[in-house]
Amino acid sequence: MRMSNGIGILADLTCPFIAEKFTAQSPKHGWTSVFVLASMIHFTGVTFYALFASGELQDWAEPKQEEDQVKPYAPKGFGTSGQDTDVLQGMQPSQPQVPPPPAAPTAAASWGDARGTSSVPSLTTTTV
Repeated sequence: MRMSNGIGILADLTCPFIAEKFTAQSPKHGWTSVFVLASMIHFTGVTFYALFASGELQDWAEPKQEEDQVKPYAPKGFGTSGQDTDVLQGMQPSQPQVPPPPAAPTAAASWGDARGTSSVPSLTTTTV
């Protein structure tokens, strides 16, 4: 992976200089040469891959026997007795505490107190 990335970076660095050399004399013919060269490099890579690549599972990619069995994660060693204990054993998910709903407003609270005073301005008019 590192080698292929390194080669790709070298190609990225040299590409502008090569394109400049090809397009210096004749831009139309030069760009044709640039794209023909790029397509030849691409098809060379495709041909190499088609000849030498395989889809067989390699020995290093096969899972080991101990990896076949998935073990649940549980942190160990947090007990007070010094022995390994399962910290998550017996724990239940906690429910968040929900506050009680607000009390419904009463008529006295919304329009004044019980003595008859009101916080709403009067709409009556006085005539002289």
